Amino acid sequence: MKKDTGDHATRFESLTRRFLTAWQSRMPGHLDSVSVTEFRALVTVDAQSEATMSEVARALGLTLGATTSVVDRVVSAGLAVREHDSHDRRVVKVKLTPAGVEKVSGIVRRMTDDMAVILQRIAPEERGRFLDTFQLIVEGSEQASAG
Repeated sequence: MKKDTGDHATRFESLTRRFLTAWQSRMPGHLDSVSVTEFRALVTVDAQSEATMSEVARALGLTLGATTSVVDRVVSAGLAVREHDSHDRRVVKVKLTPAGVEKVSGIVRRMTDDMAVILQRIAPEERGRFLDTFQLIVEGSEQASAG
């Protein structure tokens, strides 16, 4: 790895930690009575319209047992339901209820509004460059994750 690339990667890592620390300190105000882990589970299910317990566990980086506890909480809160697969009863799928869809939408809306306020502090031409660069970073991360 070239020195400047390593320096940039180190700077990016440092900035990412600072951003995540600041962002996570604001999360409780956005999450409206769900934990960060519960929110991540809800988003995982929402992105696919349904997800198996194994898919949710993989997305959360948790064991199936720990994921069961997370899903138990969102089911108890009326935000999701469990259903057995019609072709294989051993497979359990998680789906959001209308209340779960609204919960995710509301949280995402509040987070988006908050990010809009942050982005307003950046000059419009710099904002465009930042978002173009951030898109490249996201796409590179997705490609690296895929293979």
